[in-house]
Amino acid sequence: MANLFITTGRKVKQLAQLAHLRVVWNEIKRPTQELSRPVLTVSDQLQLAIDWLLLAHVAVTQQGFSAKYTLATEWDRSYPETTGYIIPTLINYSLQTTYRNEDIKQVIIKSGEWLLSIQQPTGAFLNYEGDQAMVFDTGQVIFGLCAIYRTTQDIRYLLAAKRAGDWLLGEQEVDGAWIKHAYKQRPHVYYSYVSWALLELAHFDPDSGYRETAIKNLDWVVNQQQLNGWFNHFSFIPGPANLHTIGYTLQGLLAASEILGDEKYCKAAQLTADRLLILNQSKVLEGIYTNQWQSVGRSRCLTGLAQIGLVWQKLFSITQDKKYQQAAISVFSYLQTVQVVTGHNPDIKGALAGSVPLWGDYLPFAYPNWAPKFFIDLGLAVQNNLVVPSSIIALTELTQVFHQAQVRYWLNMGTLLGAVRGGALIKGDMDIDLGIVVDEVPKVLPLLAQLGKQGWRVDVTTFSIFFSKPTKGILIELMIYQHYQDQLWTPLVKILPRFNRLLQYADLIAERSLYKQYHQNIPWHHRLAYGLIPRWLDRPTRHGLFHLNAFFGQQHQAMAFPDKFIATLVPTCLYGQEFPAPSPAGEYLHHIYGSDWRTPNPYWRVDMVPAIDRTIFNTKDQAKYTLI
Repeated sequence: MANLFITTGRKVKQLAQLAHLRVVWNEIKRPTQELSRPVLTVSDQLQLAIDWLLLAHVAVTQQGFSAKYTLATEWDRSYPETTGYIIPTLINYSLQTTYRNEDIKQVIIKSGEWLLSIQQPTGAFLNYEGDQAMVFDTGQVIFGLCAIYRTTQDIRYLLAAKRAGDWLLGEQEVDGAWIKHAYKQRPHVYYSYVSWALLELAHFDPDSGYRETAIKNLDWVVNQQQLNGWFNHFSFIPGPANLHTIGYTLQGLLAASEILGDEKYCKAAQLTADRLLILNQSKVLEGIYTNQWQSVGRSRCLTGLAQIGLVWQKLFSITQDKKYQQAAISVFSYLQTVQVVTGHNPDIKGALAGSVPLWGDYLPFAYPNWAPKFFIDLGLAVQNNLVVPSSIIALTELTQVFHQAQVRYWLNMGTLLGAVRGGALIKGDMDIDLGIVVDEVPKVLPLLAQLGKQGWRVDVTTFSIFFSKPTKGILIELMIYQHYQDQLWTPLVKILPRFNRLLQYADLIAERSLYKQYHQNIPWHHRLAYGLIPRWLDRPTRHGLFHLNAFFGQQHQAMAFPDKFIATLVPTCLYGQEFPAPSPAGEYLHHIYGSDWRTPNPYWRVDMVPAIDRTIFNTKDQAKYTLI
């Protein structure tokens, strides 16, 4: 209890020193500011994170990276540990994009030179305070030195990495742990991340003993695991563990399993990752857990979330079990919502806080440099490992035809929701949703014969055109929106009394019969049914059946939204490809799905859409609308 009062008092004192109260006020209001937050692509948000890291480099006169930006003291001193493992992230990013490549190259070289200049004669690197050689910090610098050597072949970096590795070998305990020069002079299982660094170094010098030292530590780590997935010595200090150290532990084990080809490390990591997967199903993971996996505190550790996302993404690449990929995407989507992308303080634009809320348990009122590092790692991993479904390949084929005919369409409904949440389809979403204004239909109808020759089945109705490849399980619905004052609408929900089923099938035939010349590759029995109604009777039959259905109680409910959302369509990324989308996408999705649109709801039904307007359209009105 005393510790609680001390911690609370420290936070209050820190809050009193704040020079940027507006940032705190914005954090307090954040749940109510969802509509004003811009929805950016994954690439845009990764670029913002890169910008912030490069700014953190400039803030310390180009000597590594500032450890963090705090609202009390602004930019902090350089941090050798995190500078070490930020370097591989920057190199990996620059290999996959051209964004600020020259700037990134210069930052990497200057940071590397700074690391060489501060290495101790023993080969070790000092802690953040600069007063003690530390095992963990030295291990993380090895990542950066090896990455620069791999890129430049400058032997100075390999020799420095080997001196650091040799020092680590000499500090290891007989049982495989590190205690001397460890945090609080205690053993920690998250030093598996140090073993990963040694295995990277062993690639350049296989006979140095680095590999054996790493294995010795990793075996000690695995022996600390309990049946419920918890590890002894999980935390910085005895007691509950922060998600950050949990992430370090699992990342180190998975990397070691891949390098060594030893499944026992993967199985140990997977046991814990599966426990976290269960916890993540009900809500986003909390920041601190006890050894019984009970959450402690009321905040989230953003760095730890990114790390666990990386763990799940790695498990997906190993097992091809999509539950891991979905979990990784879900975590990344959450992190996208809490990255700083707007505001009055340019020093935090692109950053991620230590905790959400900002005054949470991990680094309150601070923006550490390692949070965007792991955010970038996760973003790249998610993008690179997305398995593009056949439906997206088919969508690209279809929209290429649309583009050639200058058809103005947009990602719609659940497809847009998945694209904005995580650049992928929502789990369980069986079709692709597109939207189009009725004015564009004359451009689409002449394309249908061409699409039929390309193997598409086309079914035309007044309010939707369905493009499908049934043998491949592909269905794309092009929803057609009508004008009503300053809104666009389309029927979304049909309420049908049970005794009215026969009439439903009858008006379905009448509706499709009106467009019989546009259908492509439909089954013979459908063609026969549509042909039962002579062309001159198409409209009267359709009109009469709609009125009869209305008489017996059939109801249509329209979904409507302001047409301002499609005044300007903006590119939105879906499986690495850009498609047009309403703007602002966040406001549009809020209008369609409600304020909690970012949160997956396994119990969602189409009749729960808040945008349903029962006054615009009814069943009798359906006869008024035709495409021809």
